[in-house]
Amino acid sequence: ENYLLEYTGPQKRFMDPQVHHSAQVRISHRSQEDILQYILNYVSEDGRYNERNRNCQTFAADMFRLLTGLQAEPVTDLLTVFYRPRPMCFLYDM
Repeated sequence: ENYLLEYTGPQKRFMDPQVHHSAQVRISHRSQEDILQYILNYVSEDGRYNERNRNCQTFAADMFRLLTGLQAEPVTDLLTVFYRPRPMCFLYDM
């Protein structure tokens, strides 16, 4: 949260950051290289962007699930209707 506070305000990275979920990372393979490979796997599985079900909020919810093993959903009500968790897409090389 200190990071968010440091970079919040006009002419900075964030205007109104909100933390909806927070937890310890529980996945064993979590180096920078591992995380990059997970992201490449996820995008390779389906790289399309869709406002209803493949966007930054669904990516963040899936990544949170992968890293923590806990449930998470997009924060926008409309997205929760269409959201289908896909954390397994991070795990398999394409």
